[in-house]
Amino acid sequence: MRIQGQAQLQTEAAIDTRRSEAVRVGAAEVAEVDSPDFVAHHIGGVFDAIVDGSIAQMEAYGDLLASVTKSVEDFIRENTDDDDDDD
Repeated sequence: MRIQGQAQLQTEAAIDTRRSEAVRVGAAEVAEVDSPDFVAHHIGGVFDAIVDGSIAQMEAYGDLLASVTKSVEDFIRENTDDDDDDD
């Protein structure tokens, strides 16, 4: 039983050592990141993506309105071929 208890203590000590090393490495990596700059760039990127998406959506809506407000003759002329004489 005593050998088993020592093995368990050694295993727990090894786990504690690995855990401490992981915390040290993680803390070093976090310290390397310039958090304010990272957050500012992230927020700026998200804002730009939202604005670009909104602009594209407004342009598409404008195209839709332009199509809807055309006369029937313009619509027929733009959406049929001269070869489509099925009449």
